[in-house]
Amino acid sequence: MSIILEKNNFNEFRARRRKCLHDPTALLVLQNVLSSAIESNGIQFSSIKKIKTNKKNNIYLRYHRRTKNDNEYCLKKSYLPDYYYLDKNGYSGWAEICNNPNILKIIDSVSDQDAIEFYDKFSNDYLPKRISKIKQEESDFKVNTPFVFVPMQVRHDSVMKLARIKTVKLANYCIKAFANTEYKVVLKPHPRAKKAINRVEGTDMSHVVITDASIHDIIPKAAAVYVVNSGVGFESLLYLKKVFSSGGSDYSYAANEISTYEDILNSISLIKDEYDVT
Repeated sequence: MSIILEKNNFNEFRARRRKCLHDPTALLVLQNVLSSAIESNGIQFSSIKKIKTNKKNNIYLRYHRRTKNDNEYCLKKSYLPDYYYLDKNGYSGWAEICNNPNILKIIDSVSDQDAIEFYDKFSNDYLPKRISKIKQEESDFKVNTPFVFVPMQVRHDSVMKLARIKTVKLANYCIKAFANTEYKVVLKPHPRAKKAINRVEGTDMSHVVITDASIHDIIPKAAAVYVVNSGVGFESLLYLKKVFSSGGSDYSYAANEISTYEDILNSISLIKDEYDVT
């Protein structure tokens, strides 16, 4: 048996590295780590440009792919540096965790102590250092009244296929829903899709703030976060914020799912509710 890495899409982040906090050689480092770990267990490891024939006696690692073949696994950067997906089905809302009928039993089998210890270690590795997948602008953020945060996403990202409400419509719905409430709506354009903000609109925009500030300045002050299935939703959960999500993701179990404008209206009364962070 051999484990084979498909490299066809392996370096896709290089084209985006100016906006990405990852070392551009990180994927090559990962390849070397995989090679060393696999070969140390007496298993042959190799990499090829593209898989053309699936041989059942091999295991294939395919970058940023969804697959249903028994001997193929998705390999992909996760939401934060140094973490990667290695998943049987894919990533985001296609990941195995989202489609496992026994997942709630598996979650319940983890003790509160183990969960808290993992959270403390994981969050302390990132939050104090203000680390994110995409480099953040260090501009001032001066909203000092209650607000909800709506980080916008790239429209053509593959995970948008899992959206029940897409990113611009979600922003527009939130602008409408939170008018005449105590909350402002803070919008942050995605660094790689800033023109999408031009399609945001509302009859009343007096309660809307558009900013490029760091999410590490915005999230801690937010009353709640509304996302489709952005990595910012995951980071908001690290900050123990209440997240309302309008798209399938691998963190859906920890978020509040919304699918319609009425769901957003109904969510307003839930923002101040206590919830179990474990």
